[in-house]
Amino acid sequence: AGYSPVSARHASIEYFKILKRTVPPFPRKIHKSREFLCPLGYEKALQLLECHIHEGRSIKRFQSKMFKKSNYNDLLLNDWGITHLHLSEEIVKDGYYKRSDYQLFVYFTNTDAFFIQIYPHKREHLYSSQEMPRILYSNWPDLVKQKIIDGSLYPEMVITDADYNKARKAGATTAVQ
Repeated sequence: AGYSPVSARHASIEYFKILKRTVPPFPRKIHKSREFLCPLGYEKALQLLECHIHEGRSIKRFQSKMFKKSNYNDLLLNDWGITHLHLSEEIVKDGYYKRSDYQLFVYFTNTDAFFIQIYPHKREHLYSSQEMPRILYSNWPDLVKQKIIDGSLYPEMVITDADYNKARKAGATTAVQ
């Protein structure tokens, strides 16, 4: 079997996509935003997930089932560094926790987990909601200070969550005003 630069490049890209989605199982301190609310009926699922994070256990089974596909692009994670996790206590046949009506959105570092908010899975433009990076910035500005551009590139332009959604799907990196 010969070496193919195209296939090696493809394998490298897929490897780094998986690496980006993987939350290393380190014990982390949990911080919750001022806006954070847990919907009724999801308290136990949240406690289970918090236990995994606090104790440094793998949370892969709470992530998207797309995690298993090496070519999957998690656009929210790639763009804003935010991970989404399903709130469930029930493990299904494939070893993942059952998909839930609500998802927890978290910004991870190697030592901390910053709980941004829990949103309904059916929320329109959920993965391009500007509210998430704004909550992150208003609660923990030091986490994103290196990503801030002083001034506005287009001060008269109002970019909606739907606009962000379209831009992401087209492969553009987005900035939040």
